[in-house]
Amino acid sequence: MEPSKSKRNTHFSANEITAIVGGVSRRKSIINGSLCGSTVTCSQKKKRAWEEVADEVWAVGGSVRTVEEIKKKWSNIKVESKKQGALHRHESNKTGGAPAALDDECQKILATIGDAAIYGIKGGLEGTINCEGKV
Repeated sequence: MEPSKSKRNTHFSANEITAIVGGVSRRKSIINGSLCGSTVTCSQKKKRAWEEVADEVWAVGGSVRTVEEIKKKWSNIKVESKKQGALHRHESNKTGGAPAALDDECQKILATIGDAAIYGIKGGLEGTINCEGKV
């Protein structure tokens, strides 16, 4: 008997991706928040928020996705959006004009994850500080 192969899900559709982005955007304070009360309550709120996002994805998609698959897709979406945002920033700093604007979905994703995730903290120190507080 041949070993059973696990069946791969289909790629996420554009509607499923839009549902993920919208669902996470509406719940970003819970999903990204670390100061939501006690650890048990916080993890329960995050779990429930991800389940709600999954419900939205299931409503528009043809495939049933697990919460873990949706979290992984969100992680991949963030990585790609950060790359696009960094490239856009790099291109806009060049001489000779501005590059094409980012699409609406990418702008929404970048707004959800925050500028600090892409550009860093403005005015932050780079380097190390010794014990006396000198750079």
